[in-house]
Amino acid sequence: MQRSVVRPSLLFYVILAVTVAGGALTTTLTFDENLERPVLPTLGMFLLIIGGWALSLTLHEFGHAFVAYKG
Repeated sequence: MQRSVVRPSLLFYVILAVTVAGGALTTTLTFDENLERPVLPTLGMFLLIIGGWALSLTLHEFGHAFVAYKG
């Protein structure tokens, strides 16, 4: 059995870490009496959405490359 030569790049891991960090920041979302949104959870939501989009895009493009490579 051959070992796979396909390995994720460092950039993929960075995008994954940013997405996970955004999700962790989003879980700290609480509203106070004035219904004002705190900055960190809002930033977390932004990072989660953009990071999730970037991850799905990289996996989608990898799918194209994998199918083209395998024939």
